[in-house]
Amino acid sequence: MPKRIIIFGILLIVILVHRSWSDMWLTVGWILGYFATELDQIFYATVCNPHELSCQRVQSEIAKRDWKNAWRMLQDSKSERTKLPIHNIVTGLVLGILGVWLVTSSLSILASGLVISLGIKLFLEFTLDKNQIDWYWLMPKPLRLKEIWALILVLQLWLLVR
Repeated sequence: MPKRIIIFGILLIVILVHRSWSDMWLTVGWILGYFATELDQIFYATVCNPHELSCQRVQSEIAKRDWKNAWRMLQDSKSERTKLPIHNIVTGLVLGILGVWLVTSSLSILASGLVISLGIKLFLEFTLDKNQIDWYWLMPKPLRLKEIWALILVLQLWLLVR
């Protein structure tokens, strides 16, 4: 966690020295997009599945206002939560399709930073996840590895044609 704070501090200093407001809004959007995936864990623990033991422990720490311990517990039990609202393939596909449209047609630097950051973070977490099949929990039937690669190939071809 301190490493992230140092990185954000360095970015803030660079922006303040450069004094470009568009860079500042891009960085704010980037930070919001980066932490949107982390808020997914909190949302799952408090709203989606509050009856799980690890989620109840996190809720008790939040009730005690022990944020640091609650965050540590969330990170330690991250692998237990597989049906997250943002960490799924449908969100990735929608973000990929609408994100390209938003970045190319919108004049909002904040929204562009948010979409790019969220997309990169989801892509990195998907590629680094050891159990990628958990990302397909919204699909009506279990997908085989060939179907997953076909889906990725179709999305890549669509992005290249675009």
